[in-house]
Amino acid sequence: MFAHQGYNGQILPKFMEFGNTSTWNNYFYFYKFGGGGQYVLFLIEVSTTEVEKFDTISNAFVKKLGQPTNVEVNDLQNGFGAVFHNVIMTFDNNSSVIRLTKYDGSLDHFTTLYWLKQVASEVNYIRAAADKSAQKL
Repeated sequence: MFAHQGYNGQILPKFMEFGNTSTWNNYFYFYKFGGGGQYVLFLIEVSTTEVEKFDTISNAFVKKLGQPTNVEVNDLQNGFGAVFHNVIMTFDNNSSVIRLTKYDGSLDHFTTLYWLKQVASEVNYIRAAADKSAQKL
């Protein structure tokens, strides 16, 4: 499993345009099943500091994909007492999931994740088995 790698194996952020929004820290995760075969893209993570464009981008997803399968709204409060409404929209189908999180880890950036369910399930199974083995050490 690896993210986009540059020269000499360095992991580099890949800048992209997401509609009319510049994104940063974009990672593409691949997984190779078994000992051979091709790498399969199973997770894309796109982040931006342009939180004010969340509504524009989320509306574009709704226009393209229809209503989300789940919407969560949680209130976040900063140290000064200001309350912000965090929105998490999930678009789920038989093979993949897209999740938009307005305030992901901080109030100054949002994240969009895309993953393939089958590959993510196998990766999670392998990680859980590795964690269980590590606990025995």
